[in-house]
Amino acid sequence: MTIIESLHTLTASIATVTNAGGKTTKEYDRILTRWNDYANQASTAQQQLTAAILGKETPERIAELNALTLAELANHVDRATVMNAVADEVYPALRNEYAKTAAANYEALAAKFNTTAQTLTEAMQAVDIETAPEHLMSGTDEQRSAWAHAPALAAALTSQVPNLTEAARLAGLTIQGADGTLPLTVNPGALHRRRVWEAWENATGRAGKWGALITLGATIEASDLDEYKHYRRPAPIETRYEQVGRGMHRPVEIDPEDQHHRGGATADQLAPSMNTARTKPFVGDYVGI
Repeated sequence: MTIIESLHTLTASIATVTNAGGKTTKEYDRILTRWNDYANQASTAQQQLTAAILGKETPERIAELNALTLAELANHVDRATVMNAVADEVYPALRNEYAKTAAANYEALAAKFNTTAQTLTEAMQAVDIETAPEHLMSGTDEQRSAWAHAPALAAALTSQVPNLTEAARLAGLTIQGADGTLPLTVNPGALHRRRVWEAWENATGRAGKWGALITLGATIEASDLDEYKHYRRPAPIETRYEQVGRGMHRPVEIDPEDQHHRGGATADQLAPSMNTARTKPFVGDYVGI
């Protein structure tokens, strides 16, 4: 990646964060404006020379523009060399200025994400969001509101993840691909690792992955910058052979992650808690939000 491309990538990432509510310093804004003015000059020296001759510029100004026009005839390699040299100085200046607000910006976006997550969690505590709408007739206004807003809250969480991820990267974290956003946005605690990843990849239900994770018992919350760490995928299912008679064996699938779950529950025992296609009837005794 060239220095120009790196500069554009940096400013685009910062723009993503600021558009989501982050802030930059006045000095950052000043440097960026000056760079953009330089990189996006609207007219060439030759165009200015032509306008000067047709207009009322002095002979001295025309001579100056003529000299600039001759200099501008340098080839593209020379122009690129100058621009790259300027960018070499502008890039670290912008990066260092943004570093002054990076942590605060991440915290601001994390707080926004956590507020949305808490609202969705409370909605799911108030009502079974997978229940059929006709079963809501006996529910309270709060329960009907929670049921109605759950999909929008889940969608809002999803839309905030890219902004939160950019803010985290700009604050110094290494977020590798989609897998890296799970530990950035979810606290799985001691839950069964395979069930957590299955919930993360869930695309069913009215609240998608977020509903599945909350139902499983995970906490949806943005990680603190100093506590973020990789959350590996589950180890492959193993096939072992169990003796069932003299000289006879049968294959048995073993989940190596079962032994790591502190509560001792196996993958099969935890599976029913997944928030997918539940059919239980509505019960009107939930705690309201």
